[in-house]
Amino acid sequence: MLIAIITSAAVLATGCDKFLQEKSDGKLVVPQTLADLQAMLDNSAIRTVSYCSLGETSADDYYLPQATYDGLAEHLRRQYTWQPDELFARSGLNEWLSTYQAVYACSSVLESLEDIQRTAGNREQWDSVKGQALALRALRYLDALLVWAPAYDESSAETDLGIVLRNRADFNERSERASVQICYDQVINDFQQAAALLPIININASRPSKSMAYGALARTHLFMRQYWQAGIYADSCLSLRDVLLDYNAFNERANQTFPAYFNEEVIFLAQIGSGSLASSQPRIPDSLVRAYDSNDLRKTLFFRLDNAGLWQFKGQYTGTATMSSSLTTAEMLLIRAECLIRAGNVQAGLDAVNILGQKRWREGSYRQVTGLPAPQALDYVFAERRRELIRRALRWPDIKRLNKEGMGISLHRDVSGEHYRLRANDPRFAIALPEEILELSGMPQNPR
Repeated sequence: MLIAIITSAAVLATGCDKFLQEKSDGKLVVPQTLADLQAMLDNSAIRTVSYCSLGETSADDYYLPQATYDGLAEHLRRQYTWQPDELFARSGLNEWLSTYQAVYACSSVLESLEDIQRTAGNREQWDSVKGQALALRALRYLDALLVWAPAYDESSAETDLGIVLRNRADFNERSERASVQICYDQVINDFQQAAALLPIININASRPSKSMAYGALARTHLFMRQYWQAGIYADSCLSLRDVLLDYNAFNERANQTFPAYFNEEVIFLAQIGSGSLASSQPRIPDSLVRAYDSNDLRKTLFFRLDNAGLWQFKGQYTGTATMSSSLTTAEMLLIRAECLIRAGNVQAGLDAVNILGQKRWREGSYRQVTGLPAPQALDYVFAERRRELIRRALRWPDIKRLNKEGMGISLHRDVSGEHYRLRANDPRFAIALPEEILELSGMPQNPR
């Protein structure tokens, strides 16, 4: 089997001579066939793991007990308290670099495809490989935008600082930050191309599919606050894949977990960094647990009490302690619901939420939600989105987009006798880039 060794992650983000010198120390296997390229994309570091955890780290779906905080490295303490800089260790792989490892691999595959002729005999495989590379690269770009860029705002997107777009596998290419608008245009274009090339359903949820591309487009447009487009793509995704887990089928015992990896609700599997701060013995605020009705099975399937009487989360869709940012049919239903209500189709939106609720509450106990005026219906969808998508790395970008609409969501943490606050629309909602990357590349830091 081909093992694609991608050397020196810093090259992917900086194009710096220091790291180019290290390239010669690695062994680079040059892919020559479609099977080789598929093997590159099947590397879990490229397709399914090490998605950004910084949004989940920074959001309010969890807190750290004082003893846990005291044991953290200084840069992790700074992440937890929303400090403006020095959020990364000065050596080793960080989330920016792991993101661009995956981006580089996808761009390498796309360049290699240019040297492989598309024929009648290989057309299906050729299209699938190209579609996968485009979809995986776009998902990494979107992941990075939701963390390191400000919330999308049509009035300023042309000038707001976005991320680096590495669309060619050239180590010497200088890294420059594109505008938020250019970055989102790239993401949308990649996903749209992928949707035209990919099979409706792939061999499993760790390979991109047409339904994944549509779902990712729905997520992208939602966070751009382009709700009409988000609803269209959510519907397109659900038309291809609409299976929901019935939580009544699960035992509610304290240690029960969901099926590992490929449960039928997951459209595409994505796991955030396993060593992240948000995975470091977090606890769930009592106020969040109380937001679930006693007949809502998520209350017992998502949470358990530890020996100290504090709530832990156990509802990962990975079958392990690793957090998931996977695309799911439940997320698509909630996008459909929100977009329908925003378009004035209030009861149709509530009907979408009701479909989800019937699968989440104890059998026979769910009460259909009907007759709400639009503002209350929208609030209900937001509350249900919080309950369903807790610990899925979606709360942070939700806060960012909703604050753009005047929701005024501020975050608070009390640590070591000090109170920390992140006010709505604070520049720190665009998390600081690693200083080491900025020093090597000359790129500007996010405004602080």
